[in-house]
Amino acid sequence: MLTGTRTMLPELCSMAGSSMRQTSARRLGTSAQAGLEASSSSSPSASSTTSSSLSFGRTRNSTPISSPVTAQKASDYLSSLLSLPSSRRFPESLALRILTHKSYRGAQVLGQGYHSRTSSSNPTTSDQIQSQSNLSGSAGHNARLTFLGKRAMLSYLLMFIHQHALDTSRPIGLELEGLGQMLDMKNNGNAIKTYEDQSQLESGGKQMDLETKLENLVNLSNLGRTVGSRWGLEHVMRWQSNLTGDQAESRDSGALKIYGEGVQAVMGGTMMHFGSPAAQRLFHLQVLPTLAPQLRDPALVESVDKMRARIVKEMGGEKCVVV
Repeated sequence: MLTGTRTMLPELCSMAGSSMRQTSARRLGTSAQAGLEASSSSSPSASSTTSSSLSFGRTRNSTPISSPVTAQKASDYLSSLLSLPSSRRFPESLALRILTHKSYRGAQVLGQGYHSRTSSSNPTTSDQIQSQSNLSGSAGHNARLTFLGKRAMLSYLLMFIHQHALDTSRPIGLELEGLGQMLDMKNNGNAIKTYEDQSQLESGGKQMDLETKLENLVNLSNLGRTVGSRWGLEHVMRWQSNLTGDQAESRDSGALKIYGEGVQAVMGGTMMHFGSPAAQRLFHLQVLPTLAPQLRDPALVESVDKMRARIVKEMGGEKCVVV
């Protein structure tokens, strides 16, 4: 299925520039490194992420939340997360952009990283703002990358369900029709609504279509609560909150969504820079296995594990997403 990705999923963007700065890896901050180790050491189907993912952020005070992550540390973090070789590291500007939410101070003013928001008719002003951006460590925010990453994940998830139906010789219509009962969104906590609750909001009590069900599986709160927590994004994301102390519950919910957007941005940035095959490997190595405990059907969970093992074998026993 991976070899046919370029024909099954149209490329949503062109590859980034072929030249990348090669830098020696520096040790990440203690907290960021702890998040990375949690990501790499835990098993794909482990459910231990649930308690930590539900609790992080709840002891934070009302001050704006932001990370002192620099461009180089952002590159170190993402290159380690994706097990990239030293010759294929994330460019620092792209890495910082991936980890910067649009709420972060200066992200809107200083542009979109590769694409400045200033008018091309005034190159002097554009150059000045870009220079200011470089000095301040800003690379724009990750909104465009989250858009790309969301579409990529939905596409990979649909292809996985389709391939699972073919491999198990089950009629695709029945497989897709029964998917609503296979997804368990009540997995420890109330950070997200259950399918039963959302179904009641639909007119006539009709069942949600397949795309809606899959979107619920990879919605922002769920991604932030599971994948974002395992990746330790709460330690490296650059963002700010304007909520006060008496709005703790809303702040926690907002934090989960921001970390979910971080997961989408990592996926989108990987796809933009390394291509769709690399992004699909990342999805099957680190994203879908983390979501697997929410799949009720044992056959689906088994297919998730088999796909992950297959990719690891194809990559020579490594969890790297690029050749």
